Amino acid sequence: MNLEALCLGEFVPQTFAARAHSAFRSALNLRYEDTLLTLTAADQDDLPQGIRLATPAGFSFENFKVGDLALCEGDTLRLPALTVNLRRASRWISNLSALQADFSSDSFSQAQAVVWQTLNQRQRALGADVVADELLHPRENTSLVCKRAGEALRELLACAQTGDTSNLTSPLKKLIGLGAGLTPSGDDLLVGFFVGMYIVDRSSFLPALADETNRLSFATNAVSRAYLFHASRGRVSRRLATLAEALCNPARPADLLAAFQSAAQTGHSSGMDAISGMMAVITLSFRY
Repeated sequence: MNLEALCLGEFVPQTFAARAHSAFRSALNLRYEDTLLTLTAADQDDLPQGIRLATPAGFSFENFKVGDLALCEGDTLRLPALTVNLRRASRWISNLSALQADFSSDSFSQAQAVVWQTLNQRQRALGADVVADELLHPRENTSLVCKRAGEALRELLACAQTGDTSNLTSPLKKLIGLGAGLTPSGDDLLVGFFVGMYIVDRSSFLPALADETNRLSFATNAVSRAYLFHASRGRVSRRLATLAEALCNPARPADLLAAFQSAAQTGHSSGMDAISGMMAVITLSFRY
């Protein structure tokens, strides 16, 4: 089968050799050096480490086997029974360091409130383990995952506010690998936390947080570890980055809600958890 690549993430090299790590209906993870590259179907998000393909209806990556060789040379990626033309693919680059928010503006406050309210309503309606407001204000019936994650997030933000980089290990250990799923909730929350840190401009704190996150990330699985690796370097999915940009530049409320809906639909709860991590940073930052 011959397919066209629609988009390449900024981390995808021009030439590489990799082996299939895990296969799902809409994604194929390739082991590349110490991390993963990911082939995704046409309707999936653009990832820093991703190659999104123009897949036909009914296509599935589940026929690929662990260990299958993937070779990329020039404009062509070859796998067993699949050749991908990369020539016309665009590049996805998430520039979180360019985010600028005017925290004193009414439009930003209103945008924050809309996203926060919509997020909490969605999580409660779906019966999600993590509810954003309960990360900050746990209730008697708040899930154990949410209670532990909220405690860790609050500890991390306290470190960020004071510039204390000596006490990151404990809260990060509480978060990384916390919860069930291919990308556990604690990891997704931490991805969003990094985005929030860029929005509130804690750039001096980020290198230490990134280093400690990656040192401890082997406590989770390889797929989740790849997302943490990239988030710690300011690289996230297009949907999450688009929401962050819409939040920082809330000129059109309809665009903000569209960006929220798109990001929130990622995975079973991964999108909502990442948004929760981002919004928790912003919401708590207003208290200091």
